[in-house]
Amino acid sequence: MMTTLALVIMLTSCSKSDDYVSAIPSDAVFVAKINVSSMVKKSAVMSTPDIKDQIEAAIEKTPENLRAKVQEIKDNPDNSGIDFSKPIYFAVTSVSRSRAMVVAAVKDRKKVEELFKTFGEDPSANMEVVKRGAFSEVETGEDFCKLAFGDNSVVLSFNFDGKSAEDAVSLLSQESSESILSNNKFDQLLGEGSDFAAFYDYGSLMKSVNTLTGNRSKADIFEGAIGNLSVNFENGEIVVKSKLDSDNEQYKQILGCVKPAKGAFLSSIPADSYVAMQVGISDLTPMSAFIKDQMPKSQYDEANNALSQSFGMDMEAIERCIGGDMAMFVAPQMGAENPTFGVGIQLKDDQLWKKIQELLDPMAEQSPEIEKSATGYVLNLAAALGCDYALSFDDGKLSFLPNAAPSQSFKSNPYAKTLDDGGFVIDIQGILANPSVKAFAQRDREVAALLSFCSSFKAITAQYQDPTKVQQARIIMANDKNALASLVDAGIDAYMSLQRN
Repeated sequence: MMTTLALVIMLTSCSKSDDYVSAIPSDAVFVAKINVSSMVKKSAVMSTPDIKDQIEAAIEKTPENLRAKVQEIKDNPDNSGIDFSKPIYFAVTSVSRSRAMVVAAVKDRKKVEELFKTFGEDPSANMEVVKRGAFSEVETGEDFCKLAFGDNSVVLSFNFDGKSAEDAVSLLSQESSESILSNNKFDQLLGEGSDFAAFYDYGSLMKSVNTLTGNRSKADIFEGAIGNLSVNFENGEIVVKSKLDSDNEQYKQILGCVKPAKGAFLSSIPADSYVAMQVGISDLTPMSAFIKDQMPKSQYDEANNALSQSFGMDMEAIERCIGGDMAMFVAPQMGAENPTFGVGIQLKDDQLWKKIQELLDPMAEQSPEIEKSATGYVLNLAAALGCDYALSFDDGKLSFLPNAAPSQSFKSNPYAKTLDDGGFVIDIQGILANPSVKAFAQRDREVAALLSFCSSFKAITAQYQDPTKVQQARIIMANDKNALASLVDAGIDAYMSLQRN
């Protein structure tokens, strides 16, 4: 019954001041803002016949004494009393409190109260509206979930640690000084106009995640770091923007490891690659120092000593050799289901290559699987991987690639510019066309439905940006209509196909 009500309100909704967000506590470590009105309008979901049919079917299943109220809300969403023209917020506090809440704006408190009282008339609902001072609580007999509302806000409070949910009335009772409105870390969120936006205290969030998962890795580097994410559904694409701000010097040094690429491996990457990536690296030392700091010293020393003894260079010595472009790809293989792959990295000198030669030269004399070539070695791996691979060092580039050069390089790919300065491309349509993927779909109808939904996507791309600036990724759709509308259509088609089979 409540699912029916939520479906009707969420899909049909197109007050008070923005202080309704004061129900979110100041120590929230993650807050998401969802612009329901914008998303419903963009998706044109209510003009979709299948959605209309689903709503009508849900209403028909509603108990007869409640059906009129649900129909009333469907015809005029304002009768719910909840203002869905304003964003809905979802927030999570630190793991020590283990609380989460959903907060929405109230347009008409009397109508909200009428709504819950009407549904409380159904004996199966176990629902009663009770006055709590200036607010009202919807008692349901459930301790893990609390619901309350006032003149400005309606709050659903729940927990994720098995304990009693935080009192929703106490959240409504908060002064602005106790709420997120007093936390200037989240100032940008309140003015963010995207379809979806999230701001998070990354350091506190990481500590909470580590506590929940039992992970012992250190999170000091992210102390005080603030992350933000926004998602907009545009015609033909979904635009995702993100940024992480931190004053930590080690974090800034890690960001400095990345620089624009020079295109050193662009001609070696096949044009039809499922996944292609290229990025510039200036110095891996700060990144390596961070990884080393996350590991127990004894474990790191043991692995490093083993590497030094077997290869003749320890991790730091290898890192000092690396500088320039790094690239990788996964691509289809002509006449075979298994894909090929390749990696490449530019070196500052030939010291690393000399160590590789010292290791492989004796093996090449004894094994038919390793052959010397003009620039390195050919590894006869066709039996295992479907083709032979070349390990070579030429013009400062160390690479492990299929021995046969691609018929067309990524320079002819429509997304070639994405890799010019660095970035990545994921060809979703290419992956879906892979014979193994198609065969898997034919054996499992649920997988087939999922892949049918995924076919609404064309590719995912992200181009290099200055690491101190906002990063942007594009999820490119298979058609030019609004991306959210495309997702709704694809989701309905996938759902209906499951119902038919």
